[in-house]
Amino acid sequence: MHASPRLRWCVSASLGALSLVAGAASADDAIGPYENFKWVTVQIDSPESLLAVSQLGESLACQAGPGPVDFVIEPDAMEALEALGVPYVLRSNNIQHEIDEETRANELARAERGQDFFATYRTIGEIWTYLDTLAALDTVPNPPGHIIEKFNTGDSVQGRNIYGLRIATPTPLGAPPKPVFLISATQHAREWAAGSSAMWIADRLCREYGIDPVVTQLLDNVDFHIIPIVNPDGYNHTFPTAQGGGNTRLWRKNRRLNSGGSFGVDLNRNWSVGWGLNGGSSTSQTSDTYRGTAAFSEPEAAAVSDYALTLSPLKAHIDIHTYSQLVLGPWGYTTTAPPRTSELNPLAAAMVSAIESVNGTNWTGGQASTTLYVASGVAPDWTFQTMNALSWTFELRDTGTFGFTLPASQIVPAATEAWAGIVALAQHIQVRLRLNLSGPPSSLALSTPANFGVSITTENQYTLQADSANLMWREGDSGAYNEVPLTGGPTNFTATLPAFGCGRTINYFVQATANDGLIVRTPTSNDLSASTPACPGCLGDANGDMNIDFKDITTILSHWGMSGAAPFDGDADYNGVVDFQDITIALGAWGGGCG
Repeated sequence: MHASPRLRWCVSASLGALSLVAGAASADDAIGPYENFKWVTVQIDSPESLLAVSQLGESLACQAGPGPVDFVIEPDAMEALEALGVPYVLRSNNIQHEIDEETRANELARAERGQDFFATYRTIGEIWTYLDTLAALDTVPNPPGHIIEKFNTGDSVQGRNIYGLRIATPTPLGAPPKPVFLISATQHAREWAAGSSAMWIADRLCREYGIDPVVTQLLDNVDFHIIPIVNPDGYNHTFPTAQGGGNTRLWRKNRRLNSGGSFGVDLNRNWSVGWGLNGGSSTSQTSDTYRGTAAFSEPEAAAVSDYALTLSPLKAHIDIHTYSQLVLGPWGYTTTAPPRTSELNPLAAAMVSAIESVNGTNWTGGQASTTLYVASGVAPDWTFQTMNALSWTFELRDTGTFGFTLPASQIVPAATEAWAGIVALAQHIQVRLRLNLSGPPSSLALSTPANFGVSITTENQYTLQADSANLMWREGDSGAYNEVPLTGGPTNFTATLPAFGCGRTINYFVQATANDGLIVRTPTSNDLSASTPACPGCLGDANGDMNIDFKDITTILSHWGMSGAAPFDGDADYNGVVDFQDITIALGAWGGGCG
């Protein structure tokens, strides 16, 4: 039996938050704070059974039951659980054993592959140092203009810095600002794979510009800001004492000393949008979803939100968590459908598809509150409402086999899946306008204007600049383009190519300008092409007798000022008008023949 995804997202189907357990032994206890504690999945079928089991251990679900619910049971409470007669499955007989195995595996990975940053999970100090390593890469142009800047959003409740990296390329002079993509991770301390994935993504963006065409295209068009460890105090607390940590591997919250003597606020219930609403967080200081005394009461959440407010235009935000293989969009705090649903739903599906294509894992996407349960005061709700950014939570692999203690061998597979989803979203936020042509011609009737349809839709909260939609055409492959305004609107327009004589080849495209000044054209590079029928004789043969002589001049003069569908007598250059140009053409070709 496995806990349902509904239970896992909040905390815990794996080994739980264990606020109860964290106080059961000191951080220096040689046998570890979780020695002989049991992890069980209990089938809850009534409020009475939930209450009875809850008195024996700690529920690891934010909204427990009905159905399978994970609990941490103290060693001497198993007999009482048996006596209740409720169905359960023992997932681990000794939670500390699982943690010790993880520690040994990480230490082995350090010993065998210590130079590989992603061979094992890294301490907070190692992560901050590696950010310096990455930031130093832009001191040697690779290629010139690659920007890697380390920044500090502020300090944690215990005074640790909360660092991040900006990874970008310069915006060309006069060009509009690039859309900004914010990636945050590890609001919940025990979710080590989240921070490792954020670091792997930063590493790829820093090292592969100019090498990987996907990275190059993204950085030429998107400004990335990555904060890998939002909760440095809590994260440090989860590491062994030998590595400077608190030896409490499954700690979730920050390290706020609460008024009642307990520790910690859930940073991902401390953001202002939806804070405290609809039962999506707790007022209990000992709860893993304790929301704090007020929105942004915690310096970590306040620092990251303040930094986000400086990013313009912020168009996307992904907050990385573990685990359950989910893409969760707004809203978290209410089951009411959010605005921009027609945009959010296809994007979630696209990200899920991209992620699944990497390693064949199965993911689910949807609105957080209806896909799982109500969670109020979460970061993506805030960036979505406050910053108009397309925002989601990624819950990385797996679905419960390892949970929060995902083996280090899966750091890179988890990161590559997150990367695929982020690439899909980053490609979308580059779009300002979509120009779609309906029936663009490849052949033109002689001396007859040609109309075709153009639809222009906007994306990512951009708008169409007034009177900026134009048809651009020129004859042949060189020279300046002629500009013809599109008619109609505001979404459906008509483009009109003017009338041309025979034997003409016209190259053309359609363009429009977004409100930020970026010009969008379709086709994006090569022009479209359209031609009129070939001329029946040769230029200068105004009377069509296959010779160019004085008779052609006479024909031209007798038809002077006439116009119509070419070719006709007197129209020596087949442009639909008999004028001085025809005299010039005929004189230039005098004495020639056509055959």
